[in-house]
Amino acid sequence: VRCADRLIAGFIRKVRTQHPNTLIVLLSDHLAGNVLIDPEVLDRLKPYEDERRLRLQVWGPGVEAGEIDRPGTHFDVMPSLMDLLGMTPWARHNLGASLLRFDSPRLRHENPDSLRVVHRLPGIQALPGDEVAFAPEGPTIELDGRSILATGKGLALRNALFALELDASGGIAAIRHFPGQGQVLGAEAFERWADGRMVIGVSSDAAFNRRALGDDAALAFFAGPFGTPHFVVGPLMSRTTVELPKRGDLS
Repeated sequence: VRCADRLIAGFIRKVRTQHPNTLIVLLSDHLAGNVLIDPEVLDRLKPYEDERRLRLQVWGPGVEAGEIDRPGTHFDVMPSLMDLLGMTPWARHNLGASLLRFDSPRLRHENPDSLRVVHRLPGIQALPGDEVAFAPEGPTIELDGRSILATGKGLALRNALFALELDASGGIAAIRHFPGQGQVLGAEAFERWADGRMVIGVSSDAAFNRRALGDDAALAFFAGPFGTPHFVVGPLMSRTTVELPKRGDLS
């Protein structure tokens, strides 16, 4: 740790001396975990779990020494750096905002859990006959009492499909995002993957919406076993609640 600290400090001093107009950013992406660190060191760190923080430190021309105590997320890093570079129109961007002047929108959101891109959603159960609600804002899917943001890696759903696959017990088996490239690639990839699967999702893919609805709806929702008569699809212009269809005969 001391060696790495000394080397990084030397590098930063060198850059600051030779390139005084350069903005230098030191950023950590995650806390040290048991894969990366010796168990003995991990045991020493454990009592300080609640105090440990990710580092975001910046040096540059016009950057005064100080500490910003607003809590933030990784979404706020890019707008903060753009603000430091003088690009103030970018001080708010997507789910983030410059911590130099704003509170983090992610942490101020009334339901911050809905803004996560999740790989696992433990505890969710959605059985035939249960109601699923869709809303165009976001857009969101409300399932088993939880609001899930249909998203492409934290960004707005643009020309893409977002789908949750349910397993036989009604739990979440997979979360997939199919970005469109050109006219039909996103829709084709989704349809190949979804064939026969029980899926719930939202589409902003023009090709899928045109084929499924026969019109150019900007947003569509869908639920049920894809490729069967039990698959439900419709335009998403206002809050819509549907009953989760039965699986039907997928053979």
